[in-house]
Amino acid sequence: MTVTYLYAVDDLVDLTPHLHPSFGPRHPDHADFSPSAAMIKTALIGNVCNNAFRNEQGVNVGQATEVALLNVLPVLGKDDERKVGLLLKLPQDKADRQNFVRKSEIPFSSEAKTMSVVGSLNGGSDMVYMKGAVEAVLAKCRYYYVTDSSTPSLDAAVQKTILDRANESAAKGLRVIAMAYGFAKDGAEPSNLIFAGFQAMMDPPRRGVSHAIAALHGAGVQIVMITGDSDTTALAIARELGLKVSSAGNAYAGSSSVMLGTQVDNLSERELIERVTSVTVFARTTPRHKMRIVKAWQMRGAVVAMTGDGVNDSPALKMADIGISMGKSGTDVAKEASDVILVNDDFSSILPAVEEGKSIFYNIQNFLSFQLSTAVAALSLITLSTFLQLANPLNAMQILFINILMDGPPAQALGVDPVDKEIMRRPPRKKGTNIISRRLMGRILFSAAMIVLGTLYIYALELSDGTMSRRDQTMVSAVPPCVYSYSRADLHHLCLPRPGIGHTEPRAHLRNVPEPNAHARGGRVVRGATRTDLRSAAATYLPDRGAVHSGSVHAVWTGGNEYGAA
Repeated sequence: MTVTYLYAVDDLVDLTPHLHPSFGPRHPDHADFSPSAAMIKTALIGNVCNNAFRNEQGVNVGQATEVALLNVLPVLGKDDERKVGLLLKLPQDKADRQNFVRKSEIPFSSEAKTMSVVGSLNGGSDMVYMKGAVEAVLAKCRYYYVTDSSTPSLDAAVQKTILDRANESAAKGLRVIAMAYGFAKDGAEPSNLIFAGFQAMMDPPRRGVSHAIAALHGAGVQIVMITGDSDTTALAIARELGLKVSSAGNAYAGSSSVMLGTQVDNLSERELIERVTSVTVFARTTPRHKMRIVKAWQMRGAVVAMTGDGVNDSPALKMADIGISMGKSGTDVAKEASDVILVNDDFSSILPAVEEGKSIFYNIQNFLSFQLSTAVAALSLITLSTFLQLANPLNAMQILFINILMDGPPAQALGVDPVDKEIMRRPPRKKGTNIISRRLMGRILFSAAMIVLGTLYIYALELSDGTMSRRDQTMVSAVPPCVYSYSRADLHHLCLPRPGIGHTEPRAHLRNVPEPNAHARGGRVVRGATRTDLRSAAATYLPDRGAVHSGSVHAVWTGGNEYGAA
């Protein structure tokens, strides 16, 4: 985060050409500028009303906004006015000079939207220094700063000018922090302050976030921004990230995709539940607003994942179905309240997690489809042959091999099948969706019926001579894997479109077209089916070995890795 604009009534300066190369681009050919007294005062307030500090490596560390306020000081030719040596706990002889002595602090809160400290600068009288949201700071100001000897009254016209300039900066996606100061009053809230100016800072989105948001949108996931920034800043950032926001209207319009925290307060629980789906950006929010928004989504039956890093985010993280905190910048309270911690603070890490979650669900369905199809088929064969008073089509050894060798390894392979990128194009499931759905039951019955019909056909054909030999049983036992392979792979997978995806082209290994996963997925099926056919033929036409290979026919079949996929 970098301060790019500095404002004092009425002068807005772009600092980009003057930024130090350690935290911004450098323009050596650009002439140096001379900041006004009001800009120096604005930077000074941002310096003393600050909890960031310089570590032993000489790097400013702390909250990102406060670090940016310290990093801009060299651009103005100023140093840190606080006693940095004591913050670092250095020996007294190595400590920096103490120009500012802090006496007390009122920390930032989402409700007040301000932070203030009381202290003396250069041994002078105790003063209060405040920073925060522009509208919150202006509400406590009565004058504005020009020079030490000139502090005119802050009338409505000047306030409007300040707000207009702040909105101009916010429309560029910049975070605007206003500065003010005044005389300290014991035990009293700061008031009648002098407005100095504001600093506007840029917080560029991380690389890959826009792509992750686009992919999540394609998967039917709705992304909502909840921030304490102004609605103008939040809307500009949302558009930059590719969030679905309306191109026109303001935060006060009923059809707008932006809603302020004050508007949330004015809505009843039922009204918020009705409107929450049409709002993409919530601005100027507090922890209480975040909890109400999360609850409203949950009341609509949605699965809510909440990301956050601060103490103020903890209640919403705890309430959400999935709380996600930041590993680097997140506070200990936020990490404790969350279910997942992003160790790299990268929002795009959520995308592969969603892909894996979707893949696990469908892999479980594939596993069940494969296992239950063969189990139902085998049970049906035994039941039908018993009712029809026919010889058992499968002996005990063949049934055992089918259950252990043919069902086990292929089903396990289905359970760990790699993530299919097309899975993100499927719409989200409802929270109470059963794994064994009607469609899955249809797939199971379809596959089982194909196996039973194919097996019964061969069974009837082999019984035409009136006897059931070992060769006949071998022929019957070779049918289920072959029938299952073709019924699932050719008919079900290739001919039927996937739900939510539409028409799917035939797999590359069946079209002789290269595919990245052809070796891992398709090649495995083709080689396995070939070995199955060879061993089936050997078992059929070499009767002296039929008993040995009758079970092995099923053990080497490795197909069906994703052919149970919906």
